[in-house]
Amino acid sequence: MINNIRVEYLILIRKKSNFCDSIDAFKNFLKADSSILLEEKKIKYQNIKVDYTIQTGTVNEQNFFHIKFLYKKEEKLDEIDEKKIDTYVELLKCFRTNVYLLGIEFNTLWDDISLYYSMKSYPLIYEIENLMRKLITKFMLTNVGISWVNKTLPQEIKSVVSSNRNKGRKDKSNFLYEIDFIHLADFLFKPYHTNDINVLYKKIKNVKRIDDLDLEELKSFLPKSNWQRYFFDLIKYEDSRFQTQWEDLYQLRCQLAHSNTLTKDDYCKIFELVNELKEKLQEAVDKLDKIEVPEDEKESIAENVAGNLNYLSGEFIQLWRELEAEIIRLFIISNSSLNKYLLEENKLPTGTTFSPRQLLDELREIKLISDDIYIQILKLFHFRNQLVHSTDTVFEELDISDQILKLKEIMNYLKDIPPISDILDSD
Repeated sequence: MINNIRVEYLILIRKKSNFCDSIDAFKNFLKADSSILLEEKKIKYQNIKVDYTIQTGTVNEQNFFHIKFLYKKEEKLDEIDEKKIDTYVELLKCFRTNVYLLGIEFNTLWDDISLYYSMKSYPLIYEIENLMRKLITKFMLTNVGISWVNKTLPQEIKSVVSSNRNKGRKDKSNFLYEIDFIHLADFLFKPYHTNDINVLYKKIKNVKRIDDLDLEELKSFLPKSNWQRYFFDLIKYEDSRFQTQWEDLYQLRCQLAHSNTLTKDDYCKIFELVNELKEKLQEAVDKLDKIEVPEDEKESIAENVAGNLNYLSGEFIQLWRELEAEIIRLFIISNSSLNKYLLEENKLPTGTTFSPRQLLDELREIKLISDDIYIQILKLFHFRNQLVHSTDTVFEELDISDQILKLKEIMNYLKDIPPISDILDSD
């Protein structure tokens, strides 16, 4: 903690004015306020004494006064008395008010008051930021397992993956430390869908009577945040309130990070926000062992995390979901002969749910897609799994952009595939 608090101001006065045209005249200006008592090298204000110096000069037909105030810690104290800092702040405010009332140009050159409260604020923000990272990391590791690597990588592309393992990437053991403060909250509080919204559109489009709709089923299509899904029942704290407070704290953190003025009021607000958020985050950490994530929701969570890393990651994940939907669409092809064909070949047991990867294998086997397209999609599968599940690997933006371009090319190809009946007839 600092022992001396220095504040410096630069005041400019037009030369043609006779007002404050010397150091003595400027001192007389200070004395005009009866609450300020000037001694030889000190200013007495209420119960404090502050050192001061005044330097003057002329530039571009303007007189300037460079004024330095210095409040020193009392020798008998281990640190500066905060109540006396408040009095010091009042003195400075009184001085600035007098200057402003006269319409004199005024600039702050140095402000240790702001430094003092910045030094008190930084540990608070550091603690809450890393507590948030702790919660997210432990939640993901214990409930989703974001570090696992795809063990079913096809042998035919393992050589390609191996050759590109270190291309354009850098290792990161703690990737959450690469995430901006404001975006950390997205992992917990950004709503997302787990059900395909297109299924809902089809249900609504095909329904004949309102009674045919199931309210609970409709609610399942609403986007929810991870906090709503897994934490709210345990913590009883609204995610909207948490997110608003996190955003408020972010604005104050920006003041701190960009060396903007930080006042005592700002510090008190930081202290209040951190204390409330810290209590809820710590409670969430302590109750993580009570959270169980259903197996069918783990992939959605992992994709949501990956999509929040940056804009390009989010764009890739969105396109990836569209690719999976297109694979499923091709598999079904508007309830045409595909399902019937596969059932006759005993490839699709009734009631069985296949993953998009398994469906892709079937599309290749019936020659709805070529071997070349099949391998390209498998490579995209692997990239997606690395992006979503590997925390120790960070992809360069150029790599993600390249994969996005490939995704779009594959999507265009799949959308141009003719109906399965046309393909089967041609055989």
